Amino acid sequence: MAIDQITLQVVNNFLVTTAREMGVAMRNTSYSPLFNEGLDFSCAIFDEKGEMIAQAEFCPAHLGAIIYVAEWTIQEIGPENFHPGDVVLHNDPFRGGCHLPEFCVIKPVFHETALIGYVCCIGHMTEVGGMVPGGFAGDAIEVFQEGLRIPPVKIIEGGRDVEPIWNIIMANVRTPRMSYGDMRAMTGSLNVG
Repeated sequence: MAIDQITLQVVNNFLVTTAREMGVAMRNTSYSPLFNEGLDFSCAIFDEKGEMIAQAEFCPAHLGAIIYVAEWTIQEIGPENFHPGDVVLHNDPFRGGCHLPEFCVIKPVFHETALIGYVCCIGHMTEVGGMVPGGFAGDAIEVFQEGLRIPPVKIIEGGRDVEPIWNIIMANVRTPRMSYGDMRAMTGSLNVG
């Protein structure tokens, strides 16, 4: 379908602004200075095929990673298994992720009953468990010493928390209040998107 340049720019600016608004919500509601001062996160919008169509300019390094994390997550979960109100969390470096502190949350976007895209937020969590605070063990010899590895898993299903998953995560971090607050900021940014 042909589209004129003016309409294309209006749609593009709307999508980029939406990604920026997601980031502003993330910054304003997060608990850790890594997010609310360091802006160590990024927000992006993907189409129904998992292609990035908009991004905000928070942390460029995350934008390079989010395309792989989102693609892997969508393929592993399967587009047919995303439903309204679902949010999937993923940080596994063996499944397209960067390193364990980079948590990525992905939420499907629907128009009526059709899946039309995904909104994503990726951010560097201050605590992920492991042998040292922050997950950067210089003398770690295996990934299990670096922190909690989470394959793509729904943490919110149909708009409701999957409590056992949240409990597992919070039981494996040193600062559960801050981690919980930051994860809520991440999922809240998806709602803005």
